[in-house]
Amino acid sequence: AGGGSFAMQAGMQHVTINEDAGTAAIADWLAARLGEAGACAITIPGGSTPFPILADLIDRHRDKIEAGGLEIWPNDDRIVPEDHEASNTGKIRALFEPLGATVATLT
Repeated sequence: AGGGSFAMQAGMQHVTINEDAGTAAIADWLAARLGEAGACAITIPGGSTPFPILADLIDRHRDKIEAGGLEIWPNDDRIVPEDHEASNTGKIRALFEPLGATVATLT
Protein backbone atom coordinates (compact mmCIF):
# COMPACT_ATOMS: atom_id res chain seq x y z
CA ALA A 1 0.00 0.00 0.00
CA GLY A 2 1.33 3.38 -0.98
CA GLY A 3 1.42 6.45 1.21
CA GLY A 4 -0.34 9.72 0.77
CA SER A 5 -3.95 10.69 1.07
CA PHE A 6 -6.81 11.47 -1.24
CA ALA A 7 -10.45 12.46 -1.01
CA MET A 8 -13.35 11.47 -3.20
CA GLN A 9 -17.02 12.29 -3.62
CA ALA A 10 -19.33 9.37 -4.28
CA GLY A 11 -22.67 9.21 -2.57
CA MET A 12 -21.23 10.59 0.68
CA GLN A 13 -20.50 14.19 1.40
CA HIS A 14 -16.76 13.67 1.62
CA VAL A 15 -14.53 10.64 2.06
CA THR A 16 -10.87 11.04 3.02
CA ILE A 17 -8.36 8.22 3.16
CA ASN A 18 -5.18 8.89 5.12
CA GLU A 19 -2.98 5.90 4.47
CA ASP A 20 -0.28 5.02 6.98
CA ALA A 21 -1.42 7.74 9.43
CA GLY A 22 -0.63 7.14 13.09
CA THR A 23 -2.83 7.63 16.13
CA ALA A 24 -1.93 11.30 16.65
CA ALA A 25 -2.38 12.22 12.98
CA ILE A 26 -5.82 10.61 12.86
CA ALA A 27 -6.84 12.26 16.14
CA ASP A 28 -5.67 15.64 14.76
CA TRP A 29 -7.64 15.12 11.54
CA LEU A 30 -10.76 14.08 13.43
CA ALA A 31 -10.48 17.02 15.85
CA ALA A 32 -10.32 19.45 12.94
CA ARG A 33 -13.44 17.92 11.36
CA LEU A 34 -15.40 17.82 14.62
CA GLY A 35 -14.33 21.34 15.51
CA GLU A 36 -15.79 22.78 12.32
CA ALA A 37 -18.81 20.49 11.99
CA GLY A 38 -21.17 21.87 14.61
CA ALA A 39 -24.01 19.41 15.10
CA CYS A 40 -23.18 16.14 13.36
CA ALA A 41 -23.43 12.37 13.58
CA ILE A 42 -20.51 9.98 13.23
CA THR A 43 -20.13 6.23 13.40
CA ILE A 44 -17.26 4.49 15.14
CA PRO A 45 -16.21 1.01 14.04
CA GLY A 46 -15.87 -1.93 16.37
CA GLY A 47 -12.68 -3.59 17.48
CA SER A 48 -9.84 -2.14 19.49
CA THR A 49 -8.33 0.11 16.79
CA PRO A 50 -10.48 3.22 17.45
CA PHE A 51 -9.82 3.47 21.20
CA PRO A 52 -6.22 4.76 21.23
CA ILE A 53 -7.28 7.33 18.62
CA LEU A 54 -10.35 8.36 20.62
CA ALA A 55 -8.35 8.61 23.86
CA ASP A 56 -5.75 10.80 22.13
CA LEU A 57 -8.51 12.90 20.56
CA ILE A 58 -10.07 13.59 23.94
CA ASP A 59 -6.77 14.06 25.78
CA ARG A 60 -5.33 16.60 23.34
CA HIS A 61 -8.37 18.13 21.64
CA ARG A 62 -11.16 18.14 24.22
CA ASP A 63 -11.64 21.92 23.85
CA LYS A 64 -11.95 21.73 20.04
CA ILE A 65 -14.79 19.20 20.04
CA GLU A 66 -18.34 20.59 19.95
CA ALA A 67 -19.59 17.54 21.83
CA GLY A 68 -23.02 18.95 22.69
CA GLY A 69 -24.02 18.61 19.03
CA LEU A 70 -22.25 15.31 18.46
CA GLU A 71 -24.25 12.11 18.00
CA ILE A 72 -22.24 8.90 17.89
CA TRP A 73 -23.44 5.66 16.36
CA PRO A 74 -21.34 2.64 17.35
CA ASN A 75 -21.27 -0.18 14.82
CA ASP A 76 -20.11 -3.75 14.74
CA ASP A 77 -20.50 -4.20 18.49
CA ARG A 78 -20.68 -7.48 20.35
CA ILE A 79 -24.02 -8.53 21.77
CA VAL A 80 -23.13 -8.05 25.41
CA PRO A 81 -24.42 -5.61 28.04
CA GLU A 82 -22.82 -2.16 27.81
CA ASP A 83 -21.16 -2.62 31.18
CA HIS A 84 -19.33 -5.73 29.93
CA GLU A 85 -15.61 -5.20 29.23
CA ALA A 86 -16.08 -6.38 25.62
CA SER A 87 -18.75 -3.75 24.80
CA ASN A 88 -17.44 -1.11 22.41
CA THR A 89 -20.65 0.89 22.89
CA GLY A 90 -20.02 1.02 26.64
CA LYS A 91 -16.44 2.21 26.07
CA ILE A 92 -17.55 4.86 23.58
CA ARG A 93 -20.29 6.04 25.95
CA ALA A 94 -17.77 6.30 28.83
CA LEU A 95 -15.46 8.46 26.68
CA PHE A 96 -17.95 10.80 25.04
CA GLU A 97 -21.02 11.21 27.24
CA PRO A 98 -19.06 13.11 29.94
CA LEU A 99 -18.22 15.63 27.19
CA GLY A 100 -21.91 16.11 26.37
CA ALA A 101 -22.15 13.91 23.27
CA THR A 102 -25.08 11.57 22.64
CA VAL A 103 -24.24 7.91 22.06
CA ALA A 104 -26.94 5.86 20.33
CA THR A 105 -28.14 2.74 22.10
CA LEU A 106 -27.94 -0.35 19.93
CA THR A 107 -30.92 -2.64 20.28
